[in-house]
Amino acid sequence: MPEPPRRRDIRTLPKADSVRTAVETLGATRIAHGVRAVEDPHLLTELAERRVSMARRRRSARRSRSARRSRSARPCHDRPMPAPAIRPPHTPRTIRPRADADLPACVEALATVHEADRYPARWPADPAGWLTPRGMLGAWVAAEDATVLGHVALSRPDPELTEAVGRPSERLAAVARLFVDVSARGHGLARDLLAHAAQTAHAMELQPVLEVESGATAAIALYENTGWQYMGSATAAWIAPNGRPAEVRVYLGPA
Repeated sequence: MPEPPRRRDIRTLPKADSVRTAVETLGATRIAHGVRAVEDPHLLTELAERRVSMARRRRSARRSRSARRSRSARPCHDRPMPAPAIRPPHTPRTIRPRADADLPACVEALATVHEADRYPARWPADPAGWLTPRGMLGAWVAAEDATVLGHVALSRPDPELTEAVGRPSERLAAVARLFVDVSARGHGLARDLLAHAAQTAHAMELQPVLEVESGATAAIALYENTGWQYMGSATAAWIAPNGRPAEVRVYLGPA
């Protein structure tokens, strides 16, 4: 009698390189069984930049005895060694204050993100104005020579975010408009821009905060892996791609 199908254990799940191929080559926006992406911090950053969702299934506790015996009996030297990960070349870049002359390039970079990830969910009538939110405290770009690669801003938090954090708004700075040009992903730029914004907020004697759509699992992993503290969930003032007010997770930046 044929044996029933078995659930795969972690060693049979796609490796980090397979996840990278699915995202970069096939344009995948949702990955199932992609838990091994955590083995590659650079890949986690790229998944967050692309806003790729990660599906997760509960692992079965049942395993066949014969399968366990087979694995334990297999000599270690017969087991295939994982291929070395191919790292992208280092991209020299600087993070500097955004100048008015940078806005056209920022809009072009934002257009690549909108096309790939639908961020922002609706293309603004005035994208340069959207990049300058009300109450903005500052904006910065990641650049290589004269090429703008990414963007981040700090602004005063809106009332919904302030209420979710539970702290006075005059003591907070919200990280906003964080994105990286699709062609520049995979080099940790989102992580660097996030860290720069948090450090600048602290220099202003403000506590950095942010909100992220609850389905953006890769971005959530980036924030939690870099020390951001989950404060709770809330309904945001902006509209999600489904046409409804976005359900978000609220984070407080590292001290």
